[in-house]
Amino acid sequence: MGVFWVKQDLLQELGATKEKLQATETRLKALETSQQELMSKHANSEAQIDKIKMEKQGIFTAPVRGLYYFSFFYHCATTCDTWLHLCRNGMKEGIAGQHKTEHGTQANGQNGITLLLEKGDQVYIVLLKNSWIWDGQMDTLFSGFLIDAM
Repeated sequence: MGVFWVKQDLLQELGATKEKLQATETRLKALETSQQELMSKHANSEAQIDKIKMEKQGIFTAPVRGLYYFSFFYHCATTCDTWLHLCRNGMKEGIAGQHKTEHGTQANGQNGITLLLEKGDQVYIVLLKNSWIWDGQMDTLFSGFLIDAM
């Protein structure tokens, strides 16, 4: 009779352990789902922040119709490609850049352009994908001014 009770006790313990394991697995799945949701929200938040930064930095909007002069300068290492486009309303108007070299030296580049802009036109610089510039201590500059309002 004593062996029967021991077996029954072991079976009850095994059943309780199985229930605890299932509950733990359920909680783990819920935590994994929550983690994935948080990571997705974080990625979306970073994308929104990047979009806001892009919208807020480096875009000139013409306050009046007129003739404007723009220039841009960069400093880079020649171990990577460097290509900058000056764009007006999404269309390329000017370019400056160079192909990478094996010398590993430093380089500078620049370009300037005169544009007739309508009020509200936007002008900005785009660093092309897989291109590199140094971005510190005013190494890269974008500037412009109104020559004549029309």
